[in-house]
Amino acid sequence: MPFDILRTYTDKMAGTAALTSEMLGIEDAHRDSTGPVPGFSPDFRQWLESHGYGDLEFLRSDRPSFGGRTTPNEPIHNEPVIFIHGNTGSAEDWREARETFLGRGYSPAELYGLTYDTAGADRKGSMTRYHSRRLLEQVRAFIEAVKAYTGAEKVDVISHSLGVTLARGAIKGGPQSDLLETGRYDLGPAIGRDVDTFVGIAGANKGLTSCIPSSTTLPVCGLSNGLSPSSAYLSRLNDNPAREASHRVYSMWSIDDNVIGDEAQYTSPIPGEDASVPLRGYDHYGLIRRTGPTMVRLVRDHAPEGTAATESESD
Repeated sequence: MPFDILRTYTDKMAGTAALTSEMLGIEDAHRDSTGPVPGFSPDFRQWLESHGYGDLEFLRSDRPSFGGRTTPNEPIHNEPVIFIHGNTGSAEDWREARETFLGRGYSPAELYGLTYDTAGADRKGSMTRYHSRRLLEQVRAFIEAVKAYTGAEKVDVISHSLGVTLARGAIKGGPQSDLLETGRYDLGPAIGRDVDTFVGIAGANKGLTSCIPSSTTLPVCGLSNGLSPSSAYLSRLNDNPAREASHRVYSMWSIDDNVIGDEAQYTSPIPGEDASVPLRGYDHYGLIRRTGPTMVRLVRDHAPEGTAATESESD
């Protein structure tokens, strides 16, 4: 197995019930702390529809989203930032982070969030959400669309939880396999050259040992494209030498994460990254609700050393 703590955590796992409570039991609590985001601007929505993105699910009006110019000629001064949510999540998870960026000189035209799927919005759905072809192609298309729409030389990508490994796969591209959908396919060439900075928050880049008891029955933990430590998808992802960004790659994680726990120090760092930002006192969703200033420092200032090991941030 990919990391040494496997035996310790295997002993702690009691089966599917443990997975359900640890991975998904926080969803109702975190939703109480989020709220509506403004949706894509009419200009961005019209651009997406006229440039061949109209059939993609992230453009549906019933899915939370944000981003886009107020007027067609509105200038872009900062590198656009793209936010990729995790399992049970949506673009609304980034409300606090978006507000932090707005308070630090970014405009709404420079901040973009999609909801790539609502199937994981309930516990049953989130157990069946995995690194599917449909989700990988949506995330990849969104990154490419934001770069083209803004005309920026590069974009920044900030991702959370399952969104970390989805975004990494979407950027790295290459041959893939999705046995539950279309079988073998190819995402295309790597697009990390178009990304300046990549930030992966609370990702399971080497899998979750809590998946081991359920890895053969739950798609989210599957051996093919799930979060099992033996996942073929994660193995391809971590063996692929393409970088997630042309400038900097960072991970952020907390040993107090109520989904990943102490395991975060082993599974959340991204292979080949430039730096990790380890934290204490943050749960799984606190890592995106309460660390907006750190996100700004990472993508704009490239300053991971400015983050303390234990941090309480506020605006």
